[in-house]
Amino acid sequence: MQTPCPTKFGEKVSKTRLSDRDYEILDHIKRYRMTTRDVLQKLFFADSDISAVSKVTSRLIQMNVLQKYALDADRVYFGLGEVAAKLHGLSASKASAHGPQALIDNYAALQFCCNGAVPRERLLVSELKQYIGGIRGKKLRPGMFYIDYQGGQSRLAAMRVDHGSSPAHLLRRSREYLERVVANPGIASLIHQKSFMLTILTAFDDKKTQIEDCISRQEWKVFFRVEVVKGLRPLLTASAQKGQLPGAEF
Repeated sequence: MQTPCPTKFGEKVSKTRLSDRDYEILDHIKRYRMTTRDVLQKLFFADSDISAVSKVTSRLIQMNVLQKYALDADRVYFGLGEVAAKLHGLSASKASAHGPQALIDNYAALQFCCNGAVPRERLLVSELKQYIGGIRGKKLRPGMFYIDYQGGQSRLAAMRVDHGSSPAHLLRRSREYLERVVANPGIASLIHQKSFMLTILTAFDDKKTQIEDCISRQEWKVFFRVEVVKGLRPLLTASAQKGQLPGAEF
């Protein structure tokens, strides 16, 4: 079914029609703040080859519904265009390229949730509020949460991305993060109920093993998950070469 794009977003778009799948793609990008061709193919074009993805994204870019940016030297990513930002009630600033840290964090979250062996869904800030009652708390980073299922139990999980720090530093910052966010009553309650998790996303298989070993040597009040994100390493390398690598923000 074809749905007319609202006319208030410009004459060019008002004369064009967006399909239900187009709107689903826009909702997906709003949730993950970016997307890539491989993720789009997996989620929306499973029965088609990659050329179908390129055809649709090219059309949406021409309509200023999507924007295309360089991910690294060989890959691109897509974000909302100005028309889509208005459609979702977002400011025009949301229709712009990510900074170096946001790019790494959002790419890691996208690949972990959408391209991993187990499908997961990143929470919108409005959805997070339903779990914890509010988003007060220093450096809570409300856009980096999802619901994790492990051992038959669901837990609210905060994603944290390894930007190249040592395992010991990552876990020291993890403990500092927990000390901060426990000030949020909703999160404090979940920790008490053993229903809160930290998920560390790294680019390296050997680093995953090292982090898990460090975790096992300490006592924690929360559960951990450590996962390797394929395709993250080139972004870290590019940021390091530009002197933009900020280190993991825990």
